[in-house]
Amino acid sequence: MNKEQLGFDSTIIAAESERYIETERNNKKERLIIDEVMKRAPCVAGRATTCWKAHHEGDNSRVPLVAKVS
Repeated sequence: MNKEQLGFDSTIIAAESERYIETERNNKKERLIIDEVMKRAPCVAGRATTCWKAHHEGDNSRVPLVAKVS
């Protein structure tokens, strides 16, 4: 079985020592680097909503963002 079949989120990409989410805004691709999990839904059945603390790739000041994935 692959990770998606095991229930892992396929929108989160793991590469080397970091995890990230790729999005598109204004016809430009953006990469959000995931720093840590903030909140995860504490149920077995549901939408599996998780909120991640993240920042834009290349943002040296690391302005905090929240990525909500369900």
